Amino acid sequence: MNAIQELFLSRCKIDSDTRKGIDAGEHTEDFIVRVRGTLRKAEDIPAKRCPQKARPWDLLAVALSKLNDVTIDALVREAMELDDKAASEVKKQAEKATVLLMGTHTTFAHGRIDGDISAELVEVKEETDLVEMTKTIFGL
Repeated sequence: MNAIQELFLSRCKIDSDTRKGIDAGEHTEDFIVRVRGTLRKAEDIPAKRCPQKARPWDLLAVALSKLNDVTIDALVREAMELDDKAASEVKKQAEKATVLLMGTHTTFAHGRIDGDISAELVEVKEETDLVEMTKTIFGL
């Protein structure tokens, strides 16, 4: 299969009612499906300039290693009581520092894909047909 054919198959989804109708367990099937339709893909575009990834857990580990146990406990307590507005301000300051130290990069938004796809069952292979086919192919 080529990339476009794989994309067609990935866009074939089942609704939740159909999914609920499938019993738990392992299901083995062999069938042929005809997939038809049209897909449209928009151009990829630069999305935005973002700070380089700063690895915040590493940053936090270094910061905490500079403190004693009492200070770390107080810091954790204060962080648990921090409101959203204050947390947002701290994040903005950290992002500014990251941009200064590491720079930025441009991310790209991949073009949106939409279209109309239909799938229809063409043929179901019975297990006995598969055994006979295998015997014929391998001369058994």
